[in-house]
Amino acid sequence: MERKKGIPLVALIIFIGLLVAIILTCIIILGTNKNKKTSGENQIAQTPAPVEVPVEEDNGEEIVDEDEINSDSDIQAAYKITGNGKTFAKYAIYESQGFNIEDDLSDTFKLQLAMAQVTNSDMDTQSSKKSVSKDVVESYVQKVWGEDSEVEYKDFSLYSSDTNFTEQYKTTGYIYNKNNASYELNENDVTEEKPSEIPEIITKVVKYNSKIEIYVKPLFIQTIYDSDNSRYLRALYKNYNFSSKEYPLSENIMVITNDDYESVLKASYNQDVDGLNYKEVNQNIDLNQLTEYKYTLTKSTNGYNLKSFEKVEVNRPSTDDEDKEMTEQEKAKFNEKFDIYTGNGKTGNDVNKLLEQIVTSNEENTEKTDLIVEVKFNNEKISLEDDDVEALNEKISELIEKIDSDKLYNVKAIYKSAIIKSITITEENAEAEADDEE
Repeated sequence: MERKKGIPLVALIIFIGLLVAIILTCIIILGTNKNKKTSGENQIAQTPAPVEVPVEEDNGEEIVDEDEINSDSDIQAAYKITGNGKTFAKYAIYESQGFNIEDDLSDTFKLQLAMAQVTNSDMDTQSSKKSVSKDVVESYVQKVWGEDSEVEYKDFSLYSSDTNFTEQYKTTGYIYNKNNASYELNENDVTEEKPSEIPEIITKVVKYNSKIEIYVKPLFIQTIYDSDNSRYLRALYKNYNFSSKEYPLSENIMVITNDDYESVLKASYNQDVDGLNYKEVNQNIDLNQLTEYKYTLTKSTNGYNLKSFEKVEVNRPSTDDEDKEMTEQEKAKFNEKFDIYTGNGKTGNDVNKLLEQIVTSNEENTEKTDLIVEVKFNNEKISLEDDDVEALNEKISELIEKIDSDKLYNVKAIYKSAIIKSITITEENAEAEADDEE
């Protein structure tokens, strides 16, 4: 029987070995690729996302230097938007007790502040009635409130019919003429001789990249005609009651002549952006007693737009050692020691008694500089320097020797925070000669 031929055993073993090697090689290759893929995926997953660089916080630049405030063109432009020095705009702002552009502001309010931007060159004075076109007013509405602002153009009044203002200002409102799309002035037959005002003292400004904040303290100025001396006086108040339309007596700071108000507090030769001489105001008025407010204006492509106006709340912790403010009765008691000697045609003896009273009072209040009384005699001013009350009293005592018992004097008290701060003494003849020279 013939044997069948088959695959040799050795070849079979070699074949099986190669097959196993191939399979192992494939497994290794596949495993390597898998590891590479997994490693790549892990690498992608572990790669941190790009870190966003935070935008640097705009803390704002605080400006308190008077010269810097007055010379900054941004501050000048922004502050002009808040009323352009027009009393009717300031009346509307403070009567509002605060506002925000996001609120539902009345069209009248928007128009009042826009009309405050109108200049004489914007007015048409050729017709029988002075007028300003709607297009001009509309451009100022957008300048004050932003390009998206819209209002209904209609008649509107100024000062809310407040006679403390309407009887002193010629223009009391604007009448909208639909036929020629313009505003005509509604006027009273009065002369704007010495009208009431609402000036503001800029205390500081904070400039940001996108906005500007202007901090102010207002004064409410009442005009009083002194018929006895044929002159105008200015009464300065911390606040005004817009509800009762009255100047609260308890809020009175001082009463000065119109000449002092115009030539000292509003000295044109050293006028600030806010229209006041800060140095003189600060020397004569305790600014700490005034309420502070803040205007916020947002920066736009064409300048600044008015965003909000608010009262600045001041939290002052009280301590047992803190001096209490004088009551009205205490202020009156302090003032009456000097009030009896004020007025015109006072004798030399009266003046000497007054000076002696001042020296005595100053000695009693050496540690309370806010109660120290200074003196001005003709053009000689005797002021407190370096809190040296003794030196001040010595100069006042020397002045007693200069008073002539045969002459008559005019004596005037200057008030600060409703307390007599200074006494002005002028010889009647000297004052009359000065008036003649003017």
